[in-house]
Amino acid sequence: MMIKRTHEDFFALVRERIAQKDYDALFSAACCFQFALQSHRRGIGSLAYMRASLDPTKKGHVFVITADGRAFDRRGFREIAAVIKEFGEWGDEPHFAATEAEIESDSRARLLPPDLETEVFAIADQLITQLTQPVA
Repeated sequence: MMIKRTHEDFFALVRERIAQKDYDALFSAACCFQFALQSHRRGIGSLAYMRASLDPTKKGHVFVITADGRAFDRRGFREIAAVIKEFGEWGDEPHFAATEAEIESDSRARLLPPDLETEVFAIADQLITQLTQPVA
């Protein structure tokens, strides 16, 4: 049986993950839309998504694809196959291109309060900076 969450449940989950600094969980399930948007806006790559396993009419994991064909999400640069393995229910689901307007619209539909959305984007920006720093 699938549990139906309210917007308030979702907001509480986002706030809890922020308070715990559990950014992997924050950007893998709750706020990958914002992370991908921020990555795209910083010029890292084009937007892409995998369908949600429980509802294939919706987007599941959103990420960007770099010019050299790799994926970039909250775990940094990696092969697209690794993203598919992590988020694909059967392991071989395709990914699809998306526009900025499309992902923004889906993100807005989650109805994050403006202050919380601003905080999520700021955390995403900090994490993106860390993930894109050259390795010393």
